[in-house]
Amino acid sequence: MAYRVLGSPYALVLHQHVAYLRLRRQPFKVYCRTLTTTLFYALLFRARNAFCTVTPDGKSHLQMWQLVDAVERSGIQSVEDPFLVKKRTHPNIHLATWSIFVYASWWLAKTGAMYRWVDGESIEVVEGYFRYFLLIPGIGVPRAIVRQFRQAMQRLTSVTGVSKETAPYMHEHFQRLCGALEEHFQQHAETMFLLGTPHPTLADVSMGAAFSANFLMDDPPASFVVQKFPHLNRYLERVTGWRGGFFVGAEHTEEMNEWVIKASDGYADVIPESLSAFFQLIEEVMPFMLSQCAAFHAFMAGDGVRQLKREPLEEPWKGCSGYLVPQVTEIKSLMIIDNGVYTVRARAQDLEVALLAAREVVDDDFNTDDEGLGEVAEASTQKMTSASPTLTHETLRPEAGSKTRAVVSSDTSVDNKVAAEMDAGDSLAGDADFHRVFTKSNYRQRGVLPMRRGTSNLSSIAVDSRLDALRTMLYKMHHPHYTLSSVFHGRKMFVAIIPEYEVDRKRKETKGGVV
Repeated sequence: MAYRVLGSPYALVLHQHVAYLRLRRQPFKVYCRTLTTTLFYALLFRARNAFCTVTPDGKSHLQMWQLVDAVERSGIQSVEDPFLVKKRTHPNIHLATWSIFVYASWWLAKTGAMYRWVDGESIEVVEGYFRYFLLIPGIGVPRAIVRQFRQAMQRLTSVTGVSKETAPYMHEHFQRLCGALEEHFQQHAETMFLLGTPHPTLADVSMGAAFSANFLMDDPPASFVVQKFPHLNRYLERVTGWRGGFFVGAEHTEEMNEWVIKASDGYADVIPESLSAFFQLIEEVMPFMLSQCAAFHAFMAGDGVRQLKREPLEEPWKGCSGYLVPQVTEIKSLMIIDNGVYTVRARAQDLEVALLAAREVVDDDFNTDDEGLGEVAEASTQKMTSASPTLTHETLRPEAGSKTRAVVSSDTSVDNKVAAEMDAGDSLAGDADFHRVFTKSNYRQRGVLPMRRGTSNLSSIAVDSRLDALRTMLYKMHHPHYTLSSVFHGRKMFVAIIPEYEVDRKRKETKGGVV
């Protein structure tokens, strides 16, 4: 029996499911030609909706981590290495994996939306959307309709921080990301997987899916990646099966099965130093997610929770109740780029990803049946709490200062008045709510940061220091009082905010399984 992957070819979750099942070498079929055919197959296979994966036993899974959990617990891990690296045996790789997972699912998804709807001018993308959702042949779509459709999408993405004003920074950040990964794979040409492990991990799935869903289907940036970063492109072909903007599968990609014959037990818990630049880029933007999590904490502790309706939940949370929130929430935080202050509404699934990763890293009792975890947990906690609470971002923020003002923007446009009053030398990174990043032209023009020696080499700081900073941020994101989970409510999908006491009761009822 094969897994049935349903959804839109432009949806990140479909690419995540395909990348995981492909690397896991599980039989699967994809149904994503049009929404009508996808709905038909969803009814045929008794799926809960048209955007999920149906397992051979008939269960529907919305998110990648739900699918991974189902497959990993099906018994396949007895003959193959698990994609979810254990914190007990490999705490550094475990931390790196979940940090990359948050970054790829959240920030790279924003960057992909920027290329697709703000920076790009490709007609093929709009035609593809028309073919899938509206059953309208895309050939000959007037440019006026394309322009109007793109403007409508820009209005939708702007509320989550993707706009013409934020596009320059996202563009530069993505270029530096590709450069950092290219340098890493050039130095480790023999390395098949991102973290240097002898088998694929969740980091490979999340990064590969982010590129195939957002950067390999559209041009730009597909040609930019293929032409300028050959080592990165080779890695992406290997883990995704995408070549030249098309999915070619496993039979046309090199080295797909070489890792199977390699011994994978007993490998060291070491992250290559060549990834320091890559983790610096994650560290650079992660405070924006930390700010969203802090806003979520305040929202649930204040009057915001009264706006939410509490509903009884269906399987796998049957017997629990939770607050259902839509994809774009009313939880707001700030994103400060150069002198632009933007109000960003958090996506519920981004919060779900971040809080899941934080719990995986911080909570030693969560999602683990490993014995002897206490000693590792104690050492990890001591290391975490001893880390400096101030997160450093040497390349893209001004030096530390004490004059920081609380600023609020009424919409996603630049708040010129606040930006004018804000001194360029003020520190905004000490508190995630006021974290500030700069484009190259801005910080060079203002001279807020002297250029470091060897600026072409971003990895002068050890990768362990990068991981310590990410661990500290995940520690601050952690919310022990609620669990967020994507759920079905009828045939619609929501993210449920479930009180932790109900989650504990449910887990005791289903001992040995994770919902």
